[in-house]
Order: sequence, then structure tokens, then C-alpha cells
Amino acid sequence: KQVGQVSSQERGKLVTLVSTINAVGIAVPPVFVYSRVRNPDEYLNGCPVSSVAFGNKSGWMISELFPSVLRRIVQYVNSSKDNQILLLLDNHKSHTVLYCIKHCSENGIILLSFPPHTTHRAQSLDVGIYGPFKNVVLSRKRITIRNIAKLARKTYTAFCDEDFIPSSVTAIPLESIRGNETTPEREPKENIAIENENASASTSSYGIGRCSTLSPRN
Repeated sequence: KQVGQVSSQERGKLVTLVSTINAVGIAVPPVFVYSRVRNPDEYLNGCPVSSVAFGNKSGWMISELFPSVLRRIVQYVNSSKDNQILLLLDNHKSHTVLYCIKHCSENGIILLSFPPHTTHRAQSLDVGIYGPFKNVVLSRKRITIRNIAKLARKTYTAFCDEDFIPSSVTAIPLESIRGNETTPEREPKENIAIENENASASTSSYGIGRCSTLSPRN
């Protein structure tokens, strides 16, 4: 239904937002693809920190741009053959280029794509982030492509330090609660070091998604 709603309002200029987020909310700075060939960075006013902008005539993610997205993932996640990650994504044609698959193999990225026509249900980014984001965009009476990055920032900064100020009222030191309780004996440091070493060899999972939305003509 969301796809149909967006298609019914296809006017103006297309903007694609590419997000890469893992299950605990750690995100790679987003990528914006604008339907502007020259100076796409001009539209990043108020964007999430360290965002980048690409441009082409269509505003869609294309095969020539997706390798740059993969390089950013490697840069921020530090993936390698010894520190592999699982990357969940749809089977868009820009994701299946031979160079991209080879780059992922060389940098410890395991690709897993969703079955066709299932991302609106199976992909958590579509359900939990892109759906509400599209609703916000479509609810605005007047919006241009210069507003998209600023609106996206709210998605990446849902909570700020001020939101946690009320918790300081009930922030009681743990020691005062325990009172005279005996502290359980800790495990030897050697065992802790072994557990951390094993944990570093595990595979983390990230999801990547594309949200394409159209703004009214500016």
C-alpha cells in the first residue's frame, strides 16, 4: 500500500536514501542519491553527520554508484575476511554487479538477498524506518529536495541526551542497593580474554535498504 501511495504522487524530483543499520541500531552514515548531476552536496543541509550525496539524472541507485556504498560500509564497519559481516539487502540489479560481489568477497561481506517482492514485510528497515519516513514526507504540504536530508536526520537522531534527563531522578548507585550483599566471585581474567577473542571472530549482521521518495516540484 505504501508503494502505491508513493506512485500515485509521482511528481517532481526523485531522491533515494540508502541506509545501512544493524540490529542494535548502529548505523553507517547514509547515502543520498539526487536527481541532480552537478553539485549534489548542495542538498545536504541539515543532514545526518557524515552523510554523502551522489547524483545522476534519475535519482535511483545505479550499478555505478553502489560500489561506493560498499566501500563506505567497509570503512565504518572494518569488515574483513577475519571480521565478517552479514549484509541483508534486496535483489535490485545494482546489487548484483560482478564487481560488487567480488568486492564483498574480498572484504568479508556475506551477501544475503530477500526473495522478490517481500521487502515490504521481511526487511525490517522497510517496516520500521522507511514506512514512517515516507509517511512524514508525504504528509508535508510543501517540500523540496532540499528538505529530504533534514527530515532524514530525525530518523537517525530519534533520541538525544535531553530525552534521558528524567532518568537521572532514579539513577541510584548499584552499591547502595546491594547493601551488605556479597559480591559474587569473578571469573579469572584468562577466561574473559578467551571469551572476547572468540567473540571477535563471530559474524555481525547489517541490513541495507533503499528508500526512494518524490518531492513536489521546487
